[in-house]
Amino acid sequence: MSDFDPYHRWLGIPPKDQPPNHYRLLGLDLFEADLDVIEAAAEQRMLFVNQCATGPHIQHSQRLLNELSAARICLLNAKRKDAYDADLKLRLNTPTPPVKTDGKSPANPTPAIEKRTTEPNASRPTKPVAVPPQPLAIQVTPPIPTSLSKGRGKGFSPQPWQIAVATCSLVVCLGLGIWILWPQGKAKAVARNEKKKALSEDDTETSEKSAQVKAETDKSDAPKVTDDKAIDVKGSSAKVAQLQEPVIKEPEAETKKKLDSEPKPMKEPESATMEDPEPPEPNDGSPRRFDATEERPASAAQLAQEQWAKHLKTDVVIKNKDLIQEFVLIPPGKFKIGETDKKLITLTKPFWVSRTEITQLQWEKVMKTAPWAKKNPPVKEDPDYAATYISWKDAREFCQMLSARDGFRYRLLTEAEWEYACRAGTQTAFSYGDDESKLGQYGRYQESIGPKDERSWLAVRKFKPNPFGLFDMHGNTWEWCQDRHTTELPSGTNPLVTSSSGPDMVVRGGGWKDAADSCTSDTRSGVDCKTKNTYIGFRIMREVEKPEFAGAPQKLSGPSLAVFDATVERSSEDAHAAQKELADRLKTEVDEINSIDMTLVLLPPGKFKMSGGTTAATPIEVTLTRPIRVSATEVTQNQWWNVMQTMPWSKDGVQNGNDSVATFVSWEDAQEFCRELSVIEGARYRLLTEAEWEYACRAGTLTQFSFGEDEAQLKDHAWFLGNTPSPKEKDAYIPRVGLKQPNPFNLFDMHGNVAEWCEDFYNVKLPGGENPIQPKLSNNRVSRGGSWRSETASCSSAFRGQNSPKVRLNSLGFRVAREILEK
Repeated sequence: MSDFDPYHRWLGIPPKDQPPNHYRLLGLDLFEADLDVIEAAAEQRMLFVNQCATGPHIQHSQRLLNELSAARICLLNAKRKDAYDADLKLRLNTPTPPVKTDGKSPANPTPAIEKRTTEPNASRPTKPVAVPPQPLAIQVTPPIPTSLSKGRGKGFSPQPWQIAVATCSLVVCLGLGIWILWPQGKAKAVARNEKKKALSEDDTETSEKSAQVKAETDKSDAPKVTDDKAIDVKGSSAKVAQLQEPVIKEPEAETKKKLDSEPKPMKEPESATMEDPEPPEPNDGSPRRFDATEERPASAAQLAQEQWAKHLKTDVVIKNKDLIQEFVLIPPGKFKIGETDKKLITLTKPFWVSRTEITQLQWEKVMKTAPWAKKNPPVKEDPDYAATYISWKDAREFCQMLSARDGFRYRLLTEAEWEYACRAGTQTAFSYGDDESKLGQYGRYQESIGPKDERSWLAVRKFKPNPFGLFDMHGNTWEWCQDRHTTELPSGTNPLVTSSSGPDMVVRGGGWKDAADSCTSDTRSGVDCKTKNTYIGFRIMREVEKPEFAGAPQKLSGPSLAVFDATVERSSEDAHAAQKELADRLKTEVDEINSIDMTLVLLPPGKFKMSGGTTAATPIEVTLTRPIRVSATEVTQNQWWNVMQTMPWSKDGVQNGNDSVATFVSWEDAQEFCRELSVIEGARYRLLTEAEWEYACRAGTLTQFSFGEDEAQLKDHAWFLGNTPSPKEKDAYIPRVGLKQPNPFNLFDMHGNVAEWCEDFYNVKLPGGENPIQPKLSNNRVSRGGSWRSETASCSSAFRGQNSPKVRLNSLGFRVAREILEK
């Protein structure tokens, strides 16, 4: 597969534009400045490339993921982005050097500039791109040789009569052409004027209608409630979002004339300019994906289910006996999301969806609680009624508990999965058609509820199912989805929105208190993740295959793993070779990205001499017999939010950002994070022991720092007191991760940035021997690595700190380890 081009095949970047700049790599407009757009584009790209990481392409995908990650980090950092943009503008404005006289082509041709045709977030209005002026290629016509300028042959000279005949012929031809073409041209001009006038009238009428609809929409487009806490749509309805898009004015005459006169880049073939190309159909003998981009009958949806059930050797409907819940098989497929945006979504894997919303009985079996009991407004307590007064975090915790209990991975549906499952191949307002008067046959909504004392009755399976066999997709209760809420709809392959500026999560489907037009297949809203009320519930999905995480316990056959001997000074090449040897043995990669966008680096088992700074007289030899994966950076704010949905760092002066370190986290908080992440991933995550931390930091070195003894180089490898603004200055701390050079194991910020919690209790005496961990001889826990507030010596590989496990500081964070082998 050496001729496989991942840039072109996966990202639509043709060979002539390779290597791509950061913007082209992420599918962004040149010099895009919106951080949300950059973040979303990077997530979409990385998610898609992860889906392609199979078979012979795994090395291509890993290389591409590393490049995408580097581009993302660069463009989300203001200083690095400014420097990169300045360099890129310089390169783009530099004319292509002429071909040298020796026939060799220039080493660095000017890259082509092309405006991306699609925004990373589907419904975001397209922004005009400022295209730097291109050097004009001036074509000089070579002089005509004297022998040919005089005629057809040597010495030929036209006679006067020949010139007169030619001139007369030319005049006659021109007159004849004008006589023939003039009526047609006049008719076309009249037609153009009529068409222009009609379009002008249409534009006026459309503008008036848009203004009228907008005025009505501003009054209310969201579901109304008269009691209980209302769903806060905040302009999140897809209809409202469309009507409130800014109007792009036509350029003035002079500006338009100037724009038309500027040279435009050549248009590439459509397949090469796709922002997120549709992944190819698998060639493993499985049925084709269900094409729901056009209206499909119920029989087509059911046939697709049957074909995939046969392929997977299962039934279309299965039952989780322990939960007493039926799950319906949903085939992979593609469809167009939303009412007006119509952006293509491709779902590449089949999945199971619960036929109904989770009921009170099912909730109690897993969680042993009844959050709806004794609430006001009241909820009828019945095993077949939907479980309500459930926050987004509660629903997510239910999925985690069920996953640990059942062995399969359960979670909320993504917004794209929800609408695909609801539509079931339809393009109409509802999964059965467009007639609102029939909604009462398919779900409980405002006009179908009984007396007021029955308004919170939420029995499931009382109405007709949709073509996929799912009940209550319209009305009954709103349903939590996995995504963070943004005004833009998701798009692309298996999309999941994880980045947003607020705490709102997506809810779908409408509820029993809502009008019919709020229960359509495309109705969406955003609700604070902590909200609990009587008309929000949830349904769940289950992955088809049992999870086989690379970090799950496994046993190896054959000879024992080689131990990396770091008791003597080892080079960076030695460290890299030990990592690669272990990766080959485990048939994996050195770097791996997990479900919360955390890069985990593979560390081999090894032995080294552990030092204790000023507290130990002599180093103590330690042997670590188990390989582990270690997070390449400290846990970031985005990673923390994806697991915990809290922001403990929300203090004055803390810089917020997806790649900023999660601080104000106690040792106990870090332990809770590891437990939550373990449930999500199906593998054991934990803090590093003190011995593992120093081994990971040294990476084979015996010097004061992982880069040597020269303290002057610390500024290139760490944020510390010597290169961080004064702590008294506002926003003076918590820089983003990954901005300094990594150590030989490719771990970032092991020196400085923030001190990192370790698993051990603190003891003056160092632990030694095999896989050591400190016993409880004090209440304090170990912290390592120094921070942005530390002096040079406190950032060394050997320096040890200690803190109460309950303390929370702006200079204290953590990184995690994931276990690999079971002994």
